[in-house]
Amino acid sequence: MIAYHILVSGFVQGVGFRWFAQRQAVSLGVGGWVRNIPGGRVEVFAQAEKDILDAYCGKLREGPGYGQTDALAIETVPLDHKILGFQIRH
Repeated sequence: MIAYHILVSGFVQGVGFRWFAQRQAVSLGVGGWVRNIPGGRVEVFAQAEKDILDAYCGKLREGPGYGQTDALAIETVPLDHKILGFQIRH
């Protein structure tokens, strides 16, 4: 199991991106959280097996129908063993 810290750039705020990210994570079995950050980007912490995380990142690149993902900045980070499920943070 590994963890990624992901910064998503593009038209990703105000288009349901956090809800989309949560729904995709739950369907794939990814733990973590998502939140909007200043500057119009979305921040994601996600952990799962590498192949599952890579599939999840592919979904984030697609994004919801109303948004547009321009780039994902992905960094491997330590696991957070306190994470249960996948949450939207505010």
